Amino acid sequence: EMVSAPGVGVTSASVAAAWAPETDRMPGHERKHSACSAACSHQSCCSAQQRLCAHTGGINVQVGENADCKLKSQEGNASFVIEQQSNVGSLGLVQSSELICNASEVHPTQGPCQDAAFFPIPTWPCTVAWGVGNQIHSQSDHNALRLSILSMSGSEVAVLQCLPGDAVSEVKRQLSRITCTPGHEQRLVFGNRVLKDRETLKASGITHTHATLQWIKVRPSGVARNLESQRRSHSPSKALSASLAEIVDSVMQTEHVLSESARPRAADAAMAITPQHRGELINWMVQAFEVCHFDDSMLHSIVLTLDRYCARRASPIEATAIQKVLMAAVCTEMKLASESEYPHGHWQDMLAHLCHGHLSRAAILKAEFDILRGLGFVVGIPTPVTFLREFATRLDEAGTVDNQALQLA
Repeated sequence: EMVSAPGVGVTSASVAAAWAPETDRMPGHERKHSACSAACSHQSCCSAQQRLCAHTGGINVQVGENADCKLKSQEGNASFVIEQQSNVGSLGLVQSSELICNASEVHPTQGPCQDAAFFPIPTWPCTVAWGVGNQIHSQSDHNALRLSILSMSGSEVAVLQCLPGDAVSEVKRQLSRITCTPGHEQRLVFGNRVLKDRETLKASGITHTHATLQWIKVRPSGVARNLESQRRSHSPSKALSASLAEIVDSVMQTEHVLSESARPRAADAAMAITPQHRGELINWMVQAFEVCHFDDSMLHSIVLTLDRYCARRASPIEATAIQKVLMAAVCTEMKLASESEYPHGHWQDMLAHLCHGHLSRAAILKAEFDILRGLGFVVGIPTPVTFLREFATRLDEAGTVDNQALQLA
């Protein structure tokens, strides 16, 4: 076997020397064809052979007039069959070659072009590639994790084979096929930690080859059950809202965690503004926002933003700057609202109306930047009104008693 580097030709002397022991044992007419195959002569090669030689570095085999001739290897244990390739356009490049192992003869395949066939030299036997595949498979089995899933009563739910890189959500999907329980109704506990769906098993601390997980079936909340019951509703809007049944519980839990993490302490807020000034400010907002037809969620969001900003301040807010801080909080919340509620140009006019033109827009925007920087640019925190309306989705929107109960709350 000879391997030629790309672009480096093989001399006729070296090829002839390599084929000499083979040709000595051939009959006369086969020896003639083999000698013609040993070197590429520019006088005898056809144009297709010359292009093939230039592309492959000089290695080529010429097929004689007898298309049924067979070249038998006397020393090799494995052979291969190469399908003759057609030329690509005017360049005459070889598109591909097919290697078939465990054959006993080499047959140049008949095709449209009968003058040349290219025989690539295999880089390793097929048994080597098979051994590499087994090595990878055995390595994967070595890294596999055996997870014993136990219920709350201690009975074994399932035994799963997983990899450290598998996500927790994938484990829940496997359990769903066994227990017929949707993934959002499952909780997996390892040690004293509830596993998160987006994390991998390795990131969750499961590194041993065998681990035991606690499987908990969580009943959906009333909100989720109410949304699921609307899946067969004749109203398109209600039927569409049923698609939220699988995620509503996790969304509300995330909102609660975010709300608790950003909730300010009353003692810290009192360091920046006195309770008396805060009460007067909220009383004015209730009256002014009702005249401007602001939603209750806007009022609660602005108050929460002001309390968080006051709790983070190291010094009290001057009485002359309270109105500017309030307008800055109103500006931020109107920007966070939908475009249909406060389109561009409307919130600018609303700010000018609330401050009666005493503050310039530039002063309000500068105060807004100070508030956002003090809050770490974390705004839009859920308020009690957010959770109240989410729980109230179970109420019939057309019911007068239910609407009164919601308004009273």
